[in-house]
This record gives sequence, C-alpha cells and structure tokens, in this order.
Amino acid sequence: MPVEFLTAGYEALTRARLVHVDQYYLRADTIAAANLRLISARTGIPVVRFGERSCSPSWTGCASR
Repeated sequence: MPVEFLTAGYEALTRARLVHVDQYYLRADTIAAANLRLISARTGIPVVRFGERSCSPSWTGCASR
C-alpha cells in the first residue's frame, strides 16, 4: 500500500483500519449481495429503462450477422 494513504492524521486510513475493511467487508459474499441490490435497483432509474428500450439490436446494427 502506498505510504501517502497511511497517514496518522486520518483514522480511516490507518493500516489497521484498511486491513479490517479488507477482511470483513470486501468478501465475495458481500460483493455479490451488493451487486444484487444494484441490479435490482437499476430498474427504478428512468435513464436506464430508456437505454434498455432504445438499444434494440434491430435498429442499432448490434445484432450478429
């Protein structure tokens, strides 16, 4: 880890805190759970819904030929 991030003046950026976050929060099961929530929530975002409708392969040329 670069030294500039391990600063005594910033409690959240001490080596012990970063190791704790890495061990307890950055696990495959927590990342999978977060991804599931993000994917579920995207349908509530109007611009995403618009993009899904407007990116039809029939008129964009995205379909494999």
